[in-house]
Amino acid sequence: MKKNTLKSVFAALAVSAVAVSATSAVAFADYASDIKNGGKEVAYDGSAYTTTLDTTNATPATITIEKKTIKLDEAKNNQTVNVAVSGADKKYASVGLHFLYDTRLKVVANEDGEVVTYNGKLGFEQRDLGNGELFVAHDGSADKGTDGEDVWQIIFQLPADTKAGDIFPIGIEYRTAANTEDCFTNALDNAEGKLMQAYVFTKGITNGYIAVEPEETTTTTTTTTTTTTTEEPEETTTTTTTEEPEETTTTVSETETETTTTQPNDAPPTGVAGVGVAAAGLAVAIGTAFALRKRED
Repeated sequence: MKKNTLKSVFAALAVSAVAVSATSAVAFADYASDIKNGGKEVAYDGSAYTTTLDTTNATPATITIEKKTIKLDEAKNNQTVNVAVSGADKKYASVGLHFLYDTRLKVVANEDGEVVTYNGKLGFEQRDLGNGELFVAHDGSADKGTDGEDVWQIIFQLPADTKAGDIFPIGIEYRTAANTEDCFTNALDNAEGKLMQAYVFTKGITNGYIAVEPEETTTTTTTTTTTTTTEEPEETTTTTTTEEPEETTTTVSETETETTTTQPNDAPPTGVAGVGVAAAGLAVAIGTAFALRKRED
């Protein structure tokens, strides 16, 4: 589509955006209030987009605004928030989106003076509508729209009084007025494109924020430990020694007396097994008598 045609489309959408700015301000005030009341995000409300199309088989295109958490000392620096597209690579050409942001934030233009930076190949227009709203529009003769983590980027300056725990919501709100409406479709805007658009504005948008980390809460817990020591009685060892009596060795010395007895040839020898004591005595007596008789002779 020619540039002048794109500008015409953009102009029509921009006019409609201005016409409904009061409504969007109220809606966004509620959104910001919900954030401050305890939630870190508020889901995109697609109730403004009415359709009878069944998106079961639609291209599941999504647009996701970054949820960015920073430290308090980083709040003095400008913060870039990325807006991602997924599931629609080379399937879209015509886009019209309204970005809303917490009015405590200030949008910082890029080097080209643009309040929204676009990283893609489609024709592009952007505008700051004031009162916390930005508008972007794309068009082209072919589906050159791409996926990416930073298809759009917005730079914000946080307020000087930012404190720990602050949350600054950033979101997308669907807008329509008279004969214009926000869109996300293909170059032909055919059935496939219309289904994809229905999916995006009913299921495919996730809002984001810039959040400042809350202060750390330090909890000190004092634990008292009582130790009870029970002393065990000293171990008493009783040793009983039983002295064995000295070993008494009784030595019986036998005095061997060798007795030479001359016996008669027919006398039975002594010391022979089986000879009793009486027989031995008799032999001694006979021997003595024989000796005396020889002496008399």
